[in-house]
Amino acid sequence: MDEVTYSNIFSKNKKKMVAPALDSKAEDNSLLSDFDFKDRLFPDKIRTMFINELKLILKFNNLTEMVEALFQFQSKLEELSKKLAPEEEIPSLNPFYTHLAPLLMRTFSDYFSQKESERTSLENSALESIRVAIEEEIYLQGRKYGDSVASTFNS
Repeated sequence: MDEVTYSNIFSKNKKKMVAPALDSKAEDNSLLSDFDFKDRLFPDKIRTMFINELKLILKFNNLTEMVEALFQFQSKLEELSKKLAPEEEIPSLNPFYTHLAPLLMRTFSDYFSQKESERTSLENSALESIRVAIEEEIYLQGRKYGDSVASTFNS
């Protein structure tokens, strides 16, 4: 039986998302999506790539593209974890999903509790909830590891 994970929920749609470019002022713009797994990765480099991927995903203005980019990122993290030694730790999107769930539940609750004539776009509200969760994950990664990469993101 197939294991159900966030990354393979919509695995039928394998369209590669083209993300906007990262700010060129950043010190290291390395991305996990560009990594070929032949080189040796060090923990600091993995965290930098993790944060850069999240920053890139923040730049999407379309809910479907942002969600698809998150699924592709999750798949890349799973692929990386299989290639590394068990003792090597890589960041996980699980805390992100934990922070996202209540934000989305609040978004849905607020949306459906409003009169139909007063409702704003559910898509825009959901997009904003995902952005808040991503920004929180970037901030928490920066605090956890003291990374300057995480503290200098532009949304």
